Amino acid sequence: MRSWTSYFLMFSLFVDLFLGSNGDVFRVPPLNVNQKDLLKLLELGDDIKFDVPALYVFGDSTVDSGNNNFLQSSSKANFKPFGVDFANGKPTGRFSNGRIEADFIAQVVGLPFPPPCLGLSKAEQNTLRTGVNYASSSCGVLPDTGKFLRLYGMGARKFLVNSVGMMGCSPMVFNSEHKATCDDEYNERARIVNKLLSDLWPKLQSELFGSKFIFADAYKVLADIFASPKSYGFTNTRDSCCAAAENGTRPCIHNIAPCNNRNEHVFFDPFHGSETTHFILAKHVFRVPPLNVNQKDLLKLLELGDDIKFDVPALYVFGDSTVDSGNNNFLQSSSKANFKPFGVDFANGKPTGRFSNGRIEADFIAQVVGLPFPPPCLGLSKAEQNTLRTGVNYASSSCGVLPDTGKFLRLYGMGARKFLVNSVGMMGCSPMVFNSEHKATCDDEYNERARIVNKLLSDLWPKLQSELFGSKFIFADAYKVLADIFASPKSYGFTNTRDSCCAAAENGTRPCIHNIAPCNNRNEHVFFDPFHGSETTHFILAKRCLKESSICRPINLVDFLRA
Repeated sequence: MRSWTSYFLMFSLFVDLFLGSNGDVFRVPPLNVNQKDLLKLLELGDDIKFDVPALYVFGDSTVDSGNNNFLQSSSKANFKPFGVDFANGKPTGRFSNGRIEADFIAQVVGLPFPPPCLGLSKAEQNTLRTGVNYASSSCGVLPDTGKFLRLYGMGARKFLVNSVGMMGCSPMVFNSEHKATCDDEYNERARIVNKLLSDLWPKLQSELFGSKFIFADAYKVLADIFASPKSYGFTNTRDSCCAAAENGTRPCIHNIAPCNNRNEHVFFDPFHGSETTHFILAKHVFRVPPLNVNQKDLLKLLELGDDIKFDVPALYVFGDSTVDSGNNNFLQSSSKANFKPFGVDFANGKPTGRFSNGRIEADFIAQVVGLPFPPPCLGLSKAEQNTLRTGVNYASSSCGVLPDTGKFLRLYGMGARKFLVNSVGMMGCSPMVFNSEHKATCDDEYNERARIVNKLLSDLWPKLQSELFGSKFIFADAYKVLADIFASPKSYGFTNTRDSCCAAAENGTRPCIHNIAPCNNRNEHVFFDPFHGSETTHFILAKRCLKESSICRPINLVDFLRA
């Protein structure tokens, strides 16, 4: 039996959708979840329609749904504890405590789980049209399994190809080699194969008319999990959940109850992922919640739980255009965002002064803690200035609104005790830099300047916290989030990292042109204008800060606000 992360291919008549994650605590939906609720949980919206006639699955034990039950093989999963979280707790032949990745994809598109081909009756073989699972543990069921050219000849046009995972991180490797860390020799082999696979599919797509391929980087998802397991809700990355023979290097022992905290284990057996891991491998693109989302639903979407309580009386925002919510509307300045296409995804599609198509990071944080969006201070009436107690936005594009903007000591003197400090982002990766300097890659000179400033900021706040009694600081590493996005944009749902979504003057180096419609695929652009992120980018920044202590450090924003 090969490792659960071993080489496999999963092809289907539909796969536009391979969903993974960066930084979520994943709660697996119930087995009987309906399609509409699942789409909501995945933040895809409940009105999305799929025209997917069938799903065919090819591969090894990672996606075997029971074919090995019918083969002379020692590699089987048709006994307890496998299937403990499937219907009635019965084993099905899946090497998991519950569903596998292909099952989740089937549920998303509204199809039944593809049944194992060897379990079909003669009548079913002749009539079944919604898809079949041909995968088999250890090898293909048929000699031509994986020969997608035959599928193409039969009409298949959309193919999803899964990468090789992190073979060197399985419990089998940990326990058989007594490793303290993952075995990079195994992982290097996986990376070599993945490079070959990644280079192969564009070539095939160009040769096979009408075909479409996507490459699902399971290796990266797993690398993210191992780098920050707690941010995914995992407490155990190296042990199987089931009781496994020979010090955890062999398959599960028959009929011995598995661990109770299955959702906290990356692996169910020494080779294969838990149902939670499969769900993570089927959940991918960051979807931005609607503008009018209520706090309870937003907490659910962020998988924070709907019973979490925040005691946050107010939110005050200081900064530049990144978090300006409209102050520059009231200033003599050429740096404004009070015209279309800005605000196209805000209420009624109206520009607000935010340098974005919709909300900014501070807005998402306000929604999470149950506060209104902090209004721009220069737009407040006299009465509001005297009565507003839920927070204000003082940020202004290009500079501070007041001479003492950013001088948090004054805020401390007025009673503020909790401060979030955002890092400088990757300035050298903006469309302005790309287009003005005709760069093929990010400009590291700009980025090095940002890193220098960030190091100074990172070193400053612990010192201030020690000097200001009762104060608490966290440092939000926006630079790291953006670096992750640029390293693997597709894993975040981005298809464009270097162009602004709006039509920008002077070859994309100047602000958006007034009243020209922006691109339609705004959620796929990192930047909305040549300088500022799209609403999706702001959502990702907020989401990761809220949940990851490696991004907002030393503790994540949720824990910080509740402390």
